[in-house]
Formats: sequence, C-alpha cells, structure tokens
Amino acid sequence: MFKDNSVISIDFGNKHIKCIVGKKRKKNIIVSKAFKFEMPNDTFNDGEILNLKKLTELMRESLEKEKVKAKNCIVAFNSSTTISREISLPYNNSRDFKKLMKFEIQQHFPVALDEYITQYKIAEIYTDKDTKKARVFAYAISAEMVEKYFALIKDIGLNPIAFDLHSNVIVKLFTNRSLVNGVNYNKKGTVLLIDFGFKSINIEFVSDGIKKFSRFLPIFETEYLFGQRMNENVYRDMDQVVINNLYENWADEIERNIKYYTSRKMGNRIDNIFIHGGFSNLPNIETKLFERLQIPVSKIKELSCVKIYNNSKMNIANYLNSIGAIIER
Repeated sequence: MFKDNSVISIDFGNKHIKCIVGKKRKKNIIVSKAFKFEMPNDTFNDGEILNLKKLTELMRESLEKEKVKAKNCIVAFNSSTTISREISLPYNNSRDFKKLMKFEIQQHFPVALDEYITQYKIAEIYTDKDTKKARVFAYAISAEMVEKYFALIKDIGLNPIAFDLHSNVIVKLFTNRSLVNGVNYNKKGTVLLIDFGFKSINIEFVSDGIKKFSRFLPIFETEYLFGQRMNENVYRDMDQVVINNLYENWADEIERNIKYYTSRKMGNRIDNIFIHGGFSNLPNIETKLFERLQIPVSKIKELSCVKIYNNSKMNIANYLNSIGAIIER
C-alpha cells in the first residue's frame, strides 16, 4: 500500500478560510480537494485571530463535513503588522552567512525582536564587483499572532508543519516555467501578480522567475461598500460610478508601484499582469485595469503546474495562496 503524503493547506483571509488538500509531485501540485467557508464576524481581522474558541469550533465542523484525512497542515496568512525588509549582503553557503543574516535583521528591524518571529528567504544570488552577494527578503511577524495559529491548528487535531506569508507562497508558483491560462507567460519577462483580497491588495513583481519587489496595500472602501457580502449580484446592484471609482482607486495604487519599480533600474518593465483573489472575480476588472495601465491583464484561471482531481470546476484564482504554500522553498 502506498503512503499518502497529502497535506492540508489553509489560507486565512478576512472574508474566507480557503483549504486545499494536496501534495507536491515533482514540479506539479496535485489537488485532491478544495473547499472554503466564511470567516465569522468578530473572529479574525488583519491576520490576527480574535476569537480562538469560535474559530476552532467552526473549523472542526468544516473538516469533519469535508471528511479531511490529511493531518499535516500548512498555514498561509497576511497582516499589515508584518514588517518586511529587502537586504543585500555578502553571501557564502555556511554558518557565517546565517550569523551575518541574524545581525542584519537586528539592524534593520526597529522593534523588540523577542516579541517577533523572524524569517528570511533568499531571492537571488548574484555577483557585484567580484563579490558574491545575496538579495534577501526578511520578515518580522508577531510571535503572539503565530502562537494563536499554532494553538488553533493543534486544537483541531492537525499537525502544523509550516507557516508562510501570502507574499511568499504566490511567488513560488511562478519561479518555475509554467503555462498560465494555457499560454507561456515567458519566464524571461516580468510579471506583476496582484492578489485582490477583501481588505488588502498584495502586489508581487517577479522577473526571470525571481521575486524583485513586493507591496502590501490596505484597502478600506470594500468593507464600506460591500459589508460582509462579496459577490457579483451585489456588484450589479451598485451604482456603476461608485464601482468605477473603486477600480480607479485600485489602479492609482497599482500604477504608483509600477512607476516605482520601473524607476529602480533602467530596463525594468512589466510584460503581464495576473490577478487572483476574491475581488478578481468582479466583472470587467481585467478590462478596467488594462484601460488604465495599458498592460495585458488576465485573471488566473489555470496553471499547468497545478493538477486538479475530483473538482474540475474549482475557481483556481480563489485558492492560489493555499496551493503555493504546499511548495517547499
């Protein structure tokens, strides 16, 4: 009998909790189950669990209903309280680099680090004037926040094996050559990945399969306009002028960051924009963003590295953070 090494990957958002049961096989992610449920009011906000007991009960019921057998669990989340820094420093593949990285984190983060969990990811290794260097994205995350996730996962009978941020997990899907919506997105070009969440927009610039730049943008209009509802019927009932203003506000923020990225280095450009997340489902959003930004915009509907079983109608744009979290890197 073959051992099933599937895991459950859980993406915590302000509006929904999205779950994937799957595993990594060579360069592909095999998804056997996908489901989501609404986040109860006053239970969760901006990455922080506010009511652990209520959320534990809800998740137990949901996992039992979906008959989830996987026990190892990966968590993906996001929070405006997470502090991030881009750091460049000399690189060598030894303990010396880890010690140097620890020192650099202490210098770059203006917080009491004993209250935070720090992690870093090497984006690329390069040579600058005959010196081998690493460009690193470092993060400081509230220890209390992570401890609540750990307690939640243990309380619902799962084994937490990894915690990661949305800004990391989505990029993992684009670091290997993959077809997007059946088309080669050209790994040698630069893509802008935009996650339209209920209370925030995450933007990631990926060039030559390497993460170059990242921004977390809080948004406040959506909760005011949509309340706890988020679907196309609500959209159609609203004044078109209001919706167009919402799109314009988003485009303003995105355009500002595109201009910043292209100004960082001569030759920087954006070849394609791919969108995902809850608000990527709103009608006409691709057209409106293209009209403003003049860069091809596509909602992610299919990735060749993601194989879906038993759920052929799954809206992949809603689950990319959960899927990307399965990739170890």
